[in-house]
Amino acid sequence: MKRPTILISLFLSIPLLIGCSDGRPSRVPVSGKVYYQDQPLKSGFVRFIPPGDRPATARIQPDGSFRLETFEEFDGAVLGQHVVTVIAIDESKPGTFISLIPSCYNDQTTSPLTEEITGPTDTVEIRLISEAVAVKRRTSAVASSPANPQPRPIGGSAGVSSSHTGTPGPTETYDFSGDADPDSQL
Repeated sequence: MKRPTILISLFLSIPLLIGCSDGRPSRVPVSGKVYYQDQPLKSGFVRFIPPGDRPATARIQPDGSFRLETFEEFDGAVLGQHVVTVIAIDESKPGTFISLIPSCYNDQTTSPLTEEITGPTDTVEIRLISEAVAVKRRTSAVASSPANPQPRPIGGSAGVSSSHTGTPGPTETYDFSGDADPDSQL
């Protein structure tokens, strides 16, 4: 009787010995805060987009905090370099989309934000700047290196490094209600 019990126990423990995998890329917990003009951003969404893998997304809480999820609640993000996008809209007028931040942060092709995730972290800081500040910084960067300004750090901590390249565009307003003059929206 002892021999079958040992064999069954051994058979059932094989998955523990070889490791369990859900067939998805490895993820690490990632959380932090989003700031706009040195104040916590009170609402919106943040998205970390790695090349070739599934993006991680989080809702921004009223205190500016976020916790990323890729496949499941709060499972984090894959390791590596990510383009970061942030969307924050004024939801007080139904049917309209009024961005509370410069529109360049809304799209992965125009966002100047990047984050490198090297391990679990709860101290990511994403600092967004206004267009007026960005124009001033761009003028300084162009004077020092006209062809290719160097990335400027925007935060970071253990497990994360950040850089900010490029210049934010203007805040834009969109109306999806269908009854407004499209030319009056900007």
